[in-house]
Amino acid sequence: SMTLEAPTNNPTRRQIASIIQNSFSSAGISTNLIFVSFTQLLAFLLGCSNGCPAKSFSQGGWDAGFVGNGGGTVLPDFGTQNVMFYKNEGPNDIPPTGSNYYFWKNTTFNQLADQYGSTFDKTVALGIAQKMVQIAAQERPGIITYYPVNVYAYSPSFKPWGTANAVTSTTVGLDWAHWKTAADAAINVGSTGPLDAVNPLPTAAQNSFYDRLIWGSIQAGTGTEEADSRGAGVYFNALATSITSSSDHLTWTETVKPHNFQDGVAVTADDYIFTVMSQLRLDVGWVGLGTITSQLGINDQFNFRNGTSRYVVNGTYFSTKPSGFTPTSVWTAVDKNTFTFTMPVAYVFADPLVTLVSPLPMHIYEKVPAKTWSSSFLSGFNAQGALTNTPTTVTWSTGTYGGNGSYAHVFGPVGDGAYMYRGYDSVSQSGTLVRFDGYWNATGLQALGQFTVKTVHVVHVQEKQAAIAGLANGQLNYLDSNYNFNANDVNSMTALGAYVAKVQDPANGWQEMVLILPDGRNHTCGRHLHRNHSRPVQPDTRQVLPDSSRIPDGSSFLSGRKLQLPADSTHHHRLCDDYGP
Repeated sequence: SMTLEAPTNNPTRRQIASIIQNSFSSAGISTNLIFVSFTQLLAFLLGCSNGCPAKSFSQGGWDAGFVGNGGGTVLPDFGTQNVMFYKNEGPNDIPPTGSNYYFWKNTTFNQLADQYGSTFDKTVALGIAQKMVQIAAQERPGIITYYPVNVYAYSPSFKPWGTANAVTSTTVGLDWAHWKTAADAAINVGSTGPLDAVNPLPTAAQNSFYDRLIWGSIQAGTGTEEADSRGAGVYFNALATSITSSSDHLTWTETVKPHNFQDGVAVTADDYIFTVMSQLRLDVGWVGLGTITSQLGINDQFNFRNGTSRYVVNGTYFSTKPSGFTPTSVWTAVDKNTFTFTMPVAYVFADPLVTLVSPLPMHIYEKVPAKTWSSSFLSGFNAQGALTNTPTTVTWSTGTYGGNGSYAHVFGPVGDGAYMYRGYDSVSQSGTLVRFDGYWNATGLQALGQFTVKTVHVVHVQEKQAAIAGLANGQLNYLDSNYNFNANDVNSMTALGAYVAKVQDPANGWQEMVLILPDGRNHTCGRHLHRNHSRPVQPDTRQVLPDSSRIPDGSSFLSGRKLQLPADSTHHHRLCDDYGP
C-alpha cells in the first residue's frame, strides 16, 4: 500500500490527490490519502528529520506528496537544480539541505549536465538540453500533473512596472518597489498559505512562495542584478555598476554603487562575500545550498577587507585555514565596493545565477550563531518560537562598521531593500512591510512614477472564496496566484472591478506528485509509475480539475505530460507490489 499526502490549503492539489487515490484504488493498489498543513508537508518531504534519504510513511516518513515547483529563474539551467533538480553526481553536487525526493541519479544525464553548463554555443547547448529533457521526462521520480497559468487579481489602479500585466512568479514578492500606484498606497495581499518565517535564507521547511511575499523586498529583491517582469529571462544591473569576467570565464569582478542598509550602515564588499559564505554553510541550512555548492565546489575561501580569511569546506565553516585546503572558489573584497570571485569551471549561467548577490548585513548577522538564524529574531521569531511584532535592539562597533551603533527596529531581517519588515500580527495573521525612503534607487523609481506603495500587508486568508469576498469588501486589493483561480473565479473578480492578470510564463513551473526514493527498489517502482502515468493520451484537465487553469498543449515547457487515469491496471499493480508495507 501507499499513502499520499496533500496540503490542506491548496484546493487544486487536494483534487489531484483525490483523483490519483481513486485511480490507484481502481487499479487494485491500496492507497490512503491524508491532508496536512503546508508546513507539515514541507517538513515531511524536505525536512528529512529521521535521516536522508527519507523513510517510507509506515516508518515515519512519506510515500508520495503533492507540491509545486517554480518561481525561480526561467533560464534553462540544466546544470543545477533549477530545472531538473538534484543530479546526485558526487561530493560537489549535494542536494538542498534536507531535500530527499530528488535522490535520483542517471549517469548520462549527469554527463550531459556538466557538458551543458560549460557550453557557450547556443545551438550545441539546445541539442544537449533536448537529450536531458528526454531522460528526465522518463526517469525522474515525479509525475507532473499539469503546467499552470498563473492568475493574479488586483486593483486596476495598480500598475506593476508601470504597466498592467508585468507580473511573474520570478519576481512576485521581490518587486513591490516597481509598482505604480496612488501616492502612499497600501497593498493588502491575500495569501492562501500561512506566513511561518521571515527568512531571506529560507530552510527547506521555510521555502514557500507565501513567505517570500513578505521577505522578498527586504533583501533578496534587490541585489547586484534584478529580474525584469516585463520579459522572461531578462536581467539587468541594479546595484552593480560593472560585472565582468576573464576571457576563460573563471574569474569575475563586480563593482556596486555606494549605499546603506536600512539601519544606516554602509553596505560594503564584505557584506556580499559574507552572504555567499553564509549560503554555503550547512549550519545556516539554506535550501539553495546544493545549487550554490554545485556551482562553486566544496572548498571555498573568503578574503575580507581587514586581511582576514574564512573558509567553508563541504558545508563546514572554519575561521582558520584547514590543513590541506585547496580552494575551488575564492571570494575577495578588493575595496569597499568591489569584490572578485573565481569559478572551478566555466559556467554559462554564472551571470546572473552566481553574480546576483543580495547582501546580508554582516554587522548584525555575525553576532548571532549561524545555526539559530532560521529560528531567532533574525527570522521574525520571539523566544517562544512564534512570529512577533515586538522588535529587538541590536548593537555593533561604530569603529568597525560605522553608523550610530544601534538599531531598535529589528522585527526580523534587515537588508538594503526597498521595504522594511515591521512585524507579524497573530490576530490578523498578517505581516507588514513599510517603505524604506533611503532605498538606493528611490529617486530614480519615483521619477518613473513607481515606488509609490508605502505599506504592504500580507494576510493569510486560506480559502479562495473568503479571499474573493475580501476583494469585494475592500479588505484585500491583491490576490496571489496560489489560490489557483478558475474561469468562474476570473469572471467573478472581473465583475468586482479587479484587474485579472493571466500569465503564461515558464517561471510558473509545474505541479507534481513526487515519489520517495529510499532505496533502489522503490526507485524502480517510482520510475515505472512515472512512465505508466505519462502515456501519450492527454485528457483535458479542465474537465476533472474545475479549480485549475491550463496552458495550451504544445507550449514550450518541459515535456512531462498531464494527469491521466491509469491505462493498465494490471501493470500498475505488478510494479508496486513491493512499493512498501
